Amino acid sequence: MQLPSPLSYLQYEKSAAELTLVSYASDLRQFATFFEEQGIPLRIGQVTTAVVRRYVAAMSRSGYAPGTVGRRIASLRSLLNYLGSK
Repeated sequence: MQLPSPLSYLQYEKSAAELTLVSYASDLRQFATFFEEQGIPLRIGQVTTAVVRRYVAAMSRSGYAPGTVGRRIASLRSLLNYLGSK
């Protein structure tokens, strides 16, 4: 199976565990779904502080635990850092 570049980086360069990769991919899919539901074009340049705050607020309203919210934000931050380094 061919992994997208950020996942390959985590797997091969950071030696991330399989469960970490699955969680990371799920977190990013969740964020992409939020973007679509908000009617925001899914482009990295569209990820603003305001959008991330709305995402956090939506997760909180949906009853996600603070740890889950933090992990999802960490996944997003990791992706943005990876893309910023490329």
